[in-house]
Amino acid sequence: MQPEYLTPEEAIGYLVRKYNVRYSPRYFAKIRSTSSSGPVFINLGRRIYYRPDDLDRWIASRAKPYQTTAERSVADARSKRACKPVTKKCATPSPLKLPPMSRDFDVFEILAGRPG
Repeated sequence: MQPEYLTPEEAIGYLVRKYNVRYSPRYFAKIRSTSSSGPVFINLGRRIYYRPDDLDRWIASRAKPYQTTAERSVADARSKRACKPVTKKCATPSPLKLPPMSRDFDVFEILAGRPG
């Protein structure tokens, strides 16, 4: 039977057994105090506890969908392209507008700038 609340040391052991990932107690203390990117914890007095479900959700949120650095660079490029706002000017290219020409023009007259 799994305990309902885990101390930081027990939480680290749980992550090693279940996911084979290793974190130090210092890392957990650091992310508890400096950011909200760590797992949800419970503070009872001076003691810190973690729930296994919260640890599982935290590990799942840290999972990346790619395996290699090449896949990561492609995914990063796609996400950067997706984040850029598309304006109407960039969405559809304007057609190339050429001056009207009659069929009477000769190539040399066009180059010389003289009408036929």
